[in-house]
Amino acid sequence: MRTRPRVRRTARRCWTSSCRPVLGIAAALASFIVPVSAGEWEDCQSANDAKMVVACTAVIEKGDRNPQDRAKAHLRRGLDERQRGLLDQAWTDFDAAVKLDPGSSAAFFQRGAVSRQKGDIDHAASDFERAITLDPKNANAYVGRGNVRFMRRDVPGAFADFDQAITLRPDFAFAYLSRGNVLDRTGNIDRALADFDRSIALDPASADAHAARGIAYRRKGDIDRAIADLSRAVAINPNSAFYYSSRADAFDAKGDLDRALADYDRVLAISPADRHAQDRRKAILAAKGEFNRVQAPASGAVASARPAPSAPAAADSVAPPAPTEPRSPTSEFDSAMSKANEALKAKQFAAAVEAFGRALALRPGHFDARAKRITALLGKGDSDQALSEAKQLSADSPDNAVAWGLLGDALQRKGEIEKTLAAYSRAIEIDPKYAGAFNARGTLRRDRGELDAALADLDQAVALAPGNTVVLTNRGIALERKGQWDRALADYDRVLLIDPANARVAKLKEVLLTLRTRQGQGVVTSPQALPVPSIQASPAPTIRAIPTVPTAPSASPAQPEILKAVGLLQQRKLDQAIAALDVAVAKDPQSTLAPRLRAALQLQKKQVTAALGDLDTAVKIAPTETVNLVERGSALIAAKQLDRALADFDRALNPTRAIAMHFPDAERYFG
Repeated sequence: MRTRPRVRRTARRCWTSSCRPVLGIAAALASFIVPVSAGEWEDCQSANDAKMVVACTAVIEKGDRNPQDRAKAHLRRGLDERQRGLLDQAWTDFDAAVKLDPGSSAAFFQRGAVSRQKGDIDHAASDFERAITLDPKNANAYVGRGNVRFMRRDVPGAFADFDQAITLRPDFAFAYLSRGNVLDRTGNIDRALADFDRSIALDPASADAHAARGIAYRRKGDIDRAIADLSRAVAINPNSAFYYSSRADAFDAKGDLDRALADYDRVLAISPADRHAQDRRKAILAAKGEFNRVQAPASGAVASARPAPSAPAAADSVAPPAPTEPRSPTSEFDSAMSKANEALKAKQFAAAVEAFGRALALRPGHFDARAKRITALLGKGDSDQALSEAKQLSADSPDNAVAWGLLGDALQRKGEIEKTLAAYSRAIEIDPKYAGAFNARGTLRRDRGELDAALADLDQAVALAPGNTVVLTNRGIALERKGQWDRALADYDRVLLIDPANARVAKLKEVLLTLRTRQGQGVVTSPQALPVPSIQASPAPTIRAIPTVPTAPSASPAQPEILKAVGLLQQRKLDQAIAALDVAVAKDPQSTLAPRLRAALQLQKKQVTAALGDLDTAVKIAPTETVNLVERGSALIAAKQLDRALADFDRALNPTRAIAMHFPDAERYFG
């Protein structure tokens, strides 16, 4: 917890001579106060939370900027505190922001949102009203007021506010979720489901939206869909007693008492005083005849796997308030998790592995910590340990789709492709609405050449997450390989509409447009004839591109054969040159020059697959050697594998950058 220095202020004015020495000292001290630097003010606006908090605190404590700037500093720091669940501190900062800048609609909204979280509905309503008066286009304030109106049983007023918020921001996922909740609770289930669908399409990572839709499906009697959605909510946030309780009710309604009992046990591990879970657990055990277990849940496995406290809910969350009973390890555990998450976000994978390990020492069974540690292990390159921990996680959580997704990632890293596909398929079986699993399986099938099956998966992923640029890019690449270039370009255009700065997709589109233009002109396109966007490197060697004899390493036993091959090449004797290079490769399997030259000649003979095999070998031997990457990229263009080509060109431009990886919470599983 951040400590702030106390500043003693005196309101007494003194103009006598006895006070003048004091005033003189004060003036002298004031001359030594260092004003806020431009760098501190810029850092206060930074997206880096740690840097932002320190800088905004400096701005607040020095107090030498204008009131509006200091209000912004309080607002920024308060948002960080609210995100971390420090509601009292957040309210204090938002209150200061309101007083410093009474014209700030955002400050009134945030203070109202925290008041609502603290249960102070009257003050929340007043602040939302003021926020709307100051800025009639503040969609957040309309949603906040709409939820307060519904709590006061003003249903028409609530709908009016939600409708207005959606009019102002048609892509506001939380507005659809809020309106859907009211529709569901007033008996309009089909309209509620339509709003939940829209909310999830806009924000696939919203656990609350999946939970709300699951509850609506249960009300409608569609239990299997209810369980699927609630499982997705649990997968996104495994620390919520509310999600487990809702899924337990669905299992109970289906008659699956064992799974219902397991979920009620999880609820009680998080919130031991939950009366509903206690009562339902007793009823199920009595029905099963297990009277010896009625008194309390087992203290072994469940207790050891007790999740961390639920993350702070949004101002208008579906979930009820988190339990308030004290847990002494919480602050230490939360601190460890915070540091671990920061390291993972910064891609400091070794530090993240250690930090998640420290968190797990405090709470050994915590799912989120275990899952993110596996992600960090994959980032670190420790695939053996990642696979070991992923296997254990999926064994401990056999009904958790994320666990199986992580297992698939770890298996793929080890090259166990069939097992990888099986793991992704299991994740989809558990959660049929899991866009990330469809994306992962589809991408793998695409890279295996199973384009029809890949497109079926990727179409499903796009249907579930229509605004996700990773999914759209992956489908575009599959369509491009399938020869459906117009559809591929349409997907790339959608990505660039959402993310205009996406350089990778811009390059994919540029190369594909070039290919299509040349094909329409009847031009036979060789890899070297295509423009390579932003790549400053020599082209792949061709007959015309080797005017002199290259020098092989003097210690290489392949050197004589390489020189012989180049001589034959200058005489246009391609087959004999290839035969000489065959001997060179056999004599020195670690030579990159021999397979690279042989690949260049194979490309001349349009033997693209064989050429790629040689270039793969060269890259494997020397993965950071730029010429290997550029030449393989050119060959991949000939094979129309534009995404892999661009990946090689990117690596050639950034030889020290780690190879990009797909992480469950970033590109596949969306948070």
